[in-house]
Amino acid sequence: LLQLEAQGLVEVEPNRGAVVRAFDRADLLDLYEVRALLEPAAAARAAQRIAQDDIARLQDNCDRAQQAGDDADAQIALNEEFHRIIGEAAGSPRLAVAMRAVAGIPRAFRQVFWHSERQRAESLLCHRRLVTAFTTRDAALAEAVMRMHILGAVSFLQEVTTTHG
Repeated sequence: LLQLEAQGLVEVEPNRGAVVRAFDRADLLDLYEVRALLEPAAAARAAQRIAQDDIARLQDNCDRAQQAGDDADAQIALNEEFHRIIGEAAGSPRLAVAMRAVAGIPRAFRQVFWHSERQRAESLLCHRRLVTAFTTRDAALAEAVMRMHILGAVSFLQEVTTTHG
């Protein structure tokens, strides 16, 4: 519970226990804005350090994501795996801890995201471009594509929360 509290996912209330923290639009935007700072740095580092086996795993992940279609649960799992591989390839324990701290995107938003055909296509395009950047060891491209990828999610969040709530 202390770890969840440190990550901002629960609030510990004296004499009441832990309560799951509600997320609002501002919380989600904050999470994504911090991710937009951290994940491009991880992608740039990974481009210089990633093993060929991990590049192959990322390519396979993209192929499976394309086959998964609108299965949001499968897409969520594949996306988490894709980003985890990159985070591990970056080779920075401190960066990994910081990225885990901003990984708590509520499932309800992730479901909406992965049910959007446009967002799935945009995400897959970014993932495939990241694979290209890793294959060519292009740190600048990896950083730029990851930033575009995360900021695309921010744009979708703003669109969805303006339209639906």
